[in-house]
Amino acid sequence: MKLDYTGNLAGSLIHEVKNANQIIKGFSQMLNASAGMDKKDKAYLNMIEKTSEHLDDLVDNYKTYLKSSSTTFKKENLESIIRESLAFSQAILTEHQIEVELLNCYHSLDAYVNKANLKQVFTNLIKNSIEAIPEDRKDKRIAIRIEVDQEMIMIHFKDTGTGIGREHWESVFNPFLSLKPEGMGLGLPYVKKIIIEHLGNIRIVESSAEGTHFQIEIPQNGILNMD
Repeated sequence: MKLDYTGNLAGSLIHEVKNANQIIKGFSQMLNASAGMDKKDKAYLNMIEKTSEHLDDLVDNYKTYLKSSSTTFKKENLESIIRESLAFSQAILTEHQIEVELLNCYHSLDAYVNKANLKQVFTNLIKNSIEAIPEDRKDKRIAIRIEVDQEMIMIHFKDTGTGIGREHWESVFNPFLSLKPEGMGLGLPYVKKIIIEHLGNIRIVESSAEGTHFQIEIPQNGILNMD
C-alpha cells in the first residue's frame, strides 16, 4: 500500500515539479536577456539553467519509468557525470566548508548509463555525506576514487562523517527507513535501485565515527549484454 501510494504521489509531484521548473526557466531567460549582469552573475545564472535542464531530464526519466518501468542507456563519460554532480553541489559544499578530492587515473572512462539518474545518485551521496559531517569536525572532506577491475568500474566514495552503525549497513538501503529524524528513508534506496538498474551494486565497505566508505560497482558494457 505504501508503494502504491508513493507511486501516485510521485506522479503528482512530477507534475508540480515540471510546472515549477517552467517558471524557473522563464525567469532565467528573462534575466539572461537583461543588461547589467557581471561575469559572476552570469556564471550563477548559467548554473541555475543547467540545474533546470537536469530537473527536466529527471522529470522525463521518472515519467518514462512510471509508465513503462524502462530506462534508456547511452555511452557517457563517468568522470564527467561525477564532476557535474559536484558542480551542482558546490554551493552547499562551500557553505559547509567541505573539501572534495576526486582521483581518476583513467583518461577514458565511458560506460553505458542513464546520465540523469546516475547524476542524481552522486548528488544524493554528496548530500548524505554533507549532512553526516559535523560542523565542528576539523577534517571535513569527501574523497572519490575511481578504478577499473577488468570490465567493472569501481567508485569509492568516502566521507569524514559520523558513520553508520554496523547493524544498519544493509537496512539503510530499505525504503522508508531513515536514521535521521527528518528523513523520509528514500535517498539511499533510490540510489540502490538506480545502481541495480545499471546491473551494478552499492555497499558499505567500512563505517565508523571517523566516516563512511561506500563502494559502487558499475559494468562498463553490462547493459549491452542483457540480450
